[in-house]
Amino acid sequence: MSLRILVIVFTLGLVACAEPPDAFLLAQDPVNADDGRYGLVILEHHFGDPGVAVTGQFLAYHRHDRDWALRSVLLPEQAWLTTDADLQCQVIPKLAGDEAPHGWIDLLGVGTLRVSTADGVSVVVPGRDYPPISFSISGVVYDLPAGSALPFQAGAQYRVATLDEAPGGVGGQVDAPTAVRWIRHRLTDEGLDLQWSGADDATIVISPHEGEAMGVVCNAQGNETRVPTAVLTALGEGPVRVTIANVIRRPLTVSGLYEAELVFVTRDTFELSMASTRNE
Repeated sequence: MSLRILVIVFTLGLVACAEPPDAFLLAQDPVNADDGRYGLVILEHHFGDPGVAVTGQFLAYHRHDRDWALRSVLLPEQAWLTTDADLQCQVIPKLAGDEAPHGWIDLLGVGTLRVSTADGVSVVVPGRDYPPISFSISGVVYDLPAGSALPFQAGAQYRVATLDEAPGGVGGQVDAPTAVRWIRHRLTDEGLDLQWSGADDATIVISPHEGEAMGVVCNAQGNETRVPTAVLTALGEGPVRVTIANVIRRPLTVSGLYEAELVFVTRDTFELSMASTRNE
């Protein structure tokens, strides 16, 4: 499943489509200690693709902590957003419906976004209604219309702003990281040996198609690592998607939000059967 769609549903249930919340709601103080607000815009380049995809969302979550809120609306390939960067490898469990707090998540509209490069190329990113398929999540998500993309250039600066650049809107900039790609992988009884090029420090996400885990996330240094068997057992023996990601995170200013980030990710993926122990 592509990162270009920034939402995944863990709790199903049909509801009527609600009107997008207004951005001014962000300025209100939290009612509960576990309420919060967080904004996220992701620019993403997949190895072999010519362009850069753009997705975004601005969350006001109620009776959730931030990790729970993010795991409710993110794809497994973005599990690195909810991990401890100091841990080498971490298993991210799936959300359990019977353990879910009785809260909700509003995906807030902040107007139309514009993402542009230093040389003047830009795309407009409109908001669209979140599909009415989760009773606890509603509002607006952002992604590029089909056929739209920005050109990718490593090291170039990319800027995000509201379309009219009105004071108090959205603003931030990030330099694109170098592209990464897989070189070699080998699954043995000791673990999954991986080698890549394009980045010394990288994030590895292993996303199962089925099973009890949302994924395994490893923060790796150098251009090779081994994911130990003890961690891989959480993924079961079915097929998985293995993603190498070069991630740069920068602050994003959003009026009324306590915290927001602008993230640029370059990545490469391959599919693997965890039941296999042969050299790929």
